[in-house]
Amino acid sequence: MTSTLLFLLYISTTILNISTLHKIRLSENYQPDVMAPGNPLLIEVSLNLRNIIRITEKTQQISLETSLRLYWKDTRISLDLDQDDLGIMETGSHPYLLFPLEKAQKTIWMPDIFIDQSIDIRRPDFFKEPTSIKIYNDSTIRYSTRINFDVACTMQFAWYPVDKWVCTVQYESFGYTTKQMKMVWLNSSMQQVNKDISLAQFDFFVQRDLSYSTEYYTLQYP
Repeated sequence: MTSTLLFLLYISTTILNISTLHKIRLSENYQPDVMAPGNPLLIEVSLNLRNIIRITEKTQQISLETSLRLYWKDTRISLDLDQDDLGIMETGSHPYLLFPLEKAQKTIWMPDIFIDQSIDIRRPDFFKEPTSIKIYNDSTIRYSTRINFDVACTMQFAWYPVDKWVCTVQYESFGYTTKQMKMVWLNSSMQQVNKDISLAQFDFFVQRDLSYSTEYYTLQYP
């Protein structure tokens, strides 16, 4: 059974960070292609639906603008911070290092999340990808990104012009099962839907689901 998180669509404070990467400590024989310890490893997810850019009935797809954050712990990673480092942190904040994406992708394990039935994925960047990775003092990793994408949405028109469609957006792990990795939503206060989203011809609401799982990736292929 493949680890899956389901997102159903019915149609800031900046903390000072320490930029000294040599203070990141990896355990002996750390291998970035070996997943972080866990039985299963818990991936906590926060999603901000910033906008529904368009709904295209002809091609049966929707376009979304989102911010996505993933949190997990990798106890093989630690920070070597001294009192001087802790002294420059803001009061009440959790010490962390900001890890450049290009280096992190080659250095530490990251979950293999993808969007099922996505048609096109875009990032609203100018010079650099709008993605950040933070490593906290308690071995928590936070991956944060801005992402826009088009996803297929089966639309039935039997009750036109008062049709009701359920557009399913599934965040899945490609290679890990639910016994190895489990994705869960963070508490509701961390989930946001822009209250100013306005669609001329549609009403909508969002429902987050944890009960969905897929079986078809367990099929055997030659």
